[in-house]
Amino acid sequence: MQTYQTACKDFVAWCRPRLGLKGRIQVLLVNRDLQHGVQKTFGYYDPQTQQIVISCKDRHPTDVLRTFAHELVHRAQAQLQELSAQDGETGSPIENEANALAGILLRLYNQENLGQ
Repeated sequence: MQTYQTACKDFVAWCRPRLGLKGRIQVLLVNRDLQHGVQKTFGYYDPQTQQIVISCKDRHPTDVLRTFAHELVHRAQAQLQELSAQDGETGSPIENEANALAGILLRLYNQENLGQ
């Protein structure tokens, strides 16, 4: 878990100015499968608690960062008051934005920090 914690700490510091994230970012890394609502998931952002929960079970650190990036975008969307109860559905504009930005963030992070 230490590898994941270090990677997430570095990644959130890098993402913070790019997403305009303010305040404390609460992250819980778990070594188990996750169930959020009616679906299994790799991670989720809880707007009520403002906590990000990510499963690290049997996952490569890069995959964990991809999920983390997606949930950080949701955190930024919440900060801008763009989230609603209907968000989170596959194909919704909020989910599409989180998927797209997560991919961009991870690619830029790799280029700037890992030389890839």
